[in-house]
Amino acid sequence: MLEAVARALQLDDAEREHLFDLARSAGGAAQPVRKRRSKKWSARDSLVRALDAVAYGPAFVRNGRMDVLATNALGRAFYDEVFDGPGKGNLARFCFLDERAKVFYPGWEIAADITVSILRTEAGRDPRDKELHDLIGELSTCSDEFRTRWGAHNVRLVGRRRR
Repeated sequence: MLEAVARALQLDDAEREHLFDLARSAGGAAQPVRKRRSKKWSARDSLVRALDAVAYGPAFVRNGRMDVLATNALGRAFYDEVFDGPGKGNLARFCFLDERAKVFYPGWEIAADITVSILRTEAGRDPRDKELHDLIGELSTCSDEFRTRWGAHNVRLVGRRRR
């Protein structure tokens, strides 16, 4: 049935996957928003070595909430403003709550659209993530630009390819 709906609406891959994520989560709609364990994430030695092996450019790892979890030395230097300010190490906060982001991203409008699409996709994948809900609430409250984009309901697949 969902395949027929996706075809009728001419959904792209990201929109189709989001539809299926929403349908899967609807089965547990009565479940409360869950808080993830407060266990602090730490990069494995192998990941640190892989990031450090990227010697001629910035490299980082982020989660679906756009928290920067690990960087190489150039990544830390390149994204210094993300850590030093209202971004608090989160690319979405940096994009919408730090005026320096509009200089940092030459195509800020595109970066902002992509950021919101990534968060919307993550919200479809894990609709009970309290930290994600809190981030979206904070950005919606503090940024008109975010609130407008969030209301557009766009989704985006990032970092994955379909064959």
